[in-house]
Amino acid sequence: MKSGLKVSPAAAACELYRWVRQEKEATVSSSTTGESKCPHCGGADLVKAVTLSQPAEAGSIGLVYRKAVVFSGTETLYADLCKTCGSIIRLYVKETDRKWVTG
Repeated sequence: MKSGLKVSPAAAACELYRWVRQEKEATVSSSTTGESKCPHCGGADLVKAVTLSQPAEAGSIGLVYRKAVVFSGTETLYADLCKTCGSIIRLYVKETDRKWVTG
C-alpha cells in the first residue's frame, strides 16, 4: 500500500543516516551511564580502564601536554574493551586539566 508521498533516494538516505547515528549515540551514551553493552555487537563482557602501552624502546604512548616552557609530559591513555568482539569502545584519559599540545 503506497502512501502517495514521494521521497527522493537522497532524502531517504539522509533520513536513514540520521536514524543510524541517533541509535549509535543512544547506545554509546547508555554505556557511559551505567549500562555496559558494546555498541558494535551488543556484548556485555567489557573490560574497563585497560592501559595502552608499547615497548620502552619506542617511547611512551598517550596525549602530550606542556609541563613547563620546554618540558612536556604524556598522559596515559585508557581503553574500554569488548571481550566478545574485540572492539575498543572508548579511549580516554583520567586527568583532563592539562595544557594539551595540539597541531
